[in-house]
Amino acid sequence: MKITIVGVGNLGGALAKRFLESGLSRDDITLVSRDSSKTQIIARSLELPVRSSLQCSQDEIVIVAVKPQDASSLEPVLVGNMPKTALILSVMAGVSCSSLQSMYDHKCVARAMPNLGVVVGESATSYFLPLELEEYRSKLESLLRLGGPIFRVSDEQMLEVSTAVAGSGPAYICWLAEQLQASAEQHGFDSKEARTLVLQTLRSTLSYLENSGDNFASLRQKVTSPNGTTARAFSVLEDSNATTVLATAIDAARVRAGELAKTRSS
Repeated sequence: MKITIVGVGNLGGALAKRFLESGLSRDDITLVSRDSSKTQIIARSLELPVRSSLQCSQDEIVIVAVKPQDASSLEPVLVGNMPKTALILSVMAGVSCSSLQSMYDHKCVARAMPNLGVVVGESATSYFLPLELEEYRSKLESLLRLGGPIFRVSDEQMLEVSTAVAGSGPAYICWLAEQLQASAEQHGFDSKEARTLVLQTLRSTLSYLENSGDNFASLRQKVTSPNGTTARAFSVLEDSNATTVLATAIDAARVRAGELAKTRSS
């Protein structure tokens, strides 16, 4: 399987790294990017070639991994430079398949929303493949599964939900972890101890959920004894409307994912 990754930032580099660790040959992966020191550092670390122009085969998957607002800047790179049967796989938030088809003058376009968990093969990746491109499904899924579990959505707008939940999710979780670590440090743990305490708490919670069959709510209820310490903490969160605030924040991320498509550079 031939892969070209256009745009070598955090996500593009993470995808390339994962593909290599999953057994794809360096001969089958090419990076295409505007010249930048960051690109060169990533390319050298992965021992992959970097090109400024696109040269791809008929059965190639061309992954577009630039920021949504930079989508149109790739027109000189992509338009007229791909065989009609090559598949463009966009991992940009917000930019629809129809917009990309028009922008790049190419009919074979799919979208996916991985997160940085792809580096360790643990990304929760949603993808949208138009029904008329069903012939590409097997090849696309085999590639995406290298990064972790995959979810096909039938409504392209569901990718914005995935962006807000799974794409941005690691940031929400790390924000909570930061608060837990800060609280531990404030009350006497040193920074290393506090970090380990929080990491192990996250690790044990995930392990328990994966092995017990409990859902999030049932585990939360087990930990929250009536009139106990956890219940007292949740009473403060409830008084602060934390559930509503978090739901509003996640929805704001979803809305922003759609807005990004409208603010791409010309």
